[in-house]
Amino acid sequence: MVSFPQFVTYYLQASPKNIHWEDMNKLCDPCTVDYDFIGYYETLKPDSDYILNLIRAPNSTRFPDPQKSPTHSSSDDSLRNYYSQLAGEQFKRLSQNEGLVTDLELFNYFMPEAIKREI
Repeated sequence: MVSFPQFVTYYLQASPKNIHWEDMNKLCDPCTVDYDFIGYYETLKPDSDYILNLIRAPNSTRFPDPQKSPTHSSSDDSLRNYYSQLAGEQFKRLSQNEGLVTDLELFNYFMPEAIKREI
């Protein structure tokens, strides 16, 4: 089994990255597409309902409810548990990683308060 610190080391050193861990801005060129709508996982239910209504999908058409099988992988407790395993320098390199920072900014996300620390 791979530990979280081992995975972070792999992520920071991999070049080119595995397609599953590639920076979103390099993987799909999101800035070259003129999107009509950008949804978020956090608002998946209302976002999908909005789109289904917009395209006039039948009322019986529904996107699966993500809350029916939550993993809690991004809960504050889970985040603290994983990120507390990172040494100071490893946390600094990850939090300042150019691809990760660009992806966060691109999709208007921020570092969760639960894992912030002085770097």
